[in-house]
Amino acid sequence: MKNPDKRFEVQYILAKLGISNDLYTTNCLFNKSDNSKSRLLRYTILSYIPIISLTLIFFNRYFILLLIASATYNVFISQRNERYNYNVDGFTYMISLINATKKITNLNINEINDNLKDISRNLDNIKHIRKKSLGADSNAMMDDMKIFSEYMNLIFLKELKRYEKVKSTVIKNADDFKAIYDYVGTIDALIAIASFRDSLDYYSKPNLEISTSKYNNHINFVDIYHPLIKKPVSNSANFDKNVLITGSNASGKSTFIKTIAINAILAQTIYTTTSREYNSSYFNIYTSMALKDDIFSNESYYIVEIKSLKRIIDNSKKDIPCLCFVDEILRGTNTIERIASSCEVLSALYKSNTLCFAATHDIELTHILEDKFENYHFEETITNKDIKFDYKLHKGRSETRNAIRLLEFMGYDKNIVIKADEKAKNFLLSGKW
Repeated sequence: MKNPDKRFEVQYILAKLGISNDLYTTNCLFNKSDNSKSRLLRYTILSYIPIISLTLIFFNRYFILLLIASATYNVFISQRNERYNYNVDGFTYMISLINATKKITNLNINEINDNLKDISRNLDNIKHIRKKSLGADSNAMMDDMKIFSEYMNLIFLKELKRYEKVKSTVIKNADDFKAIYDYVGTIDALIAIASFRDSLDYYSKPNLEISTSKYNNHINFVDIYHPLIKKPVSNSANFDKNVLITGSNASGKSTFIKTIAINAILAQTIYTTTSREYNSSYFNIYTSMALKDDIFSNESYYIVEIKSLKRIIDNSKKDIPCLCFVDEILRGTNTIERIASSCEVLSALYKSNTLCFAATHDIELTHILEDKFENYHFEETITNKDIKFDYKLHKGRSETRNAIRLLEFMGYDKNIVIKADEKAKNFLLSGKW
């Protein structure tokens, strides 16, 4: 952002380059690929048969049959070759990428030159294909001559041969293409990160540390907030133990753990957090949030949920610390089994190399696990007219409920609200429904 004019020039070049969803090209660069020359040889032989047939017609008119057959066959394989049709755009894009890279290097931007590896040698190594192209521009095929030219290309396999040559060049010079690919990708990513940072009210660069044991796992932050919420409420906290978060409906529990999860990912990927200060261990990050049943896999919500939790438990046994976030643990089953199972699942995470943040409505868990999990909560202020939330994190377990009051504020029949409230109070007194 310190050099907006140059940044705009680079963005313009990248915008003209466009986007390619091709995967085969990158597979050629980063995985072993077939670089057999037999296909090119076969196409070359086939492309000469129509020419030879045309010449032999002057000696024997029946060679016209060979001409027709060879031309038809060549058109057929040109149209039928799915590998070519699928991959040609990718290699064309690679050539465009080379040209775009050359334009960026010609800008001679100090910020790029000082921080990124010089790729002039890589560009020189593949300069012989920089101006090549593959395929025909479909928008240009408008008049009869261009249509005729396209048929000639099909008959003589021009594009297929060129495609095989360029593919061979890409594979042969894979290291140079990788360098260019990384160069442009890094610039594009850095511009995106700078733009993201500029859009924030404030941000900080994280301080990340390698944790030597489960007892050193920690995450601390000052004024952290969710980057997608307008006028967000920030929170500050220091965590070095597992955390159980309670609170009424809509009080901010889920948003808070999502905020930490997002910032943990941002910190370890783009070295940016939406906070004024952020200190943390390095973690493998896992979540069990916003789950849904899967009708296509014939899995209920509960099955999806226990699979998600098992994935976290399995990965919590690794040497690298696990940072996990669980929202409304095991809500897909009945109260008794939910509390019993949740207690054991969270206890298993407590014993592992894990820093866990779990949100729940089950206050019972805050008592059962209080020697293993620190209790925090979100609270609200209830008046006769509405409910107000401060969205601030408070120590201790939640002592309030608002589900029945929310029924009232949403316009439910008064009898429903009154009877529900009476049943809840009777249960709290007697322990029976």
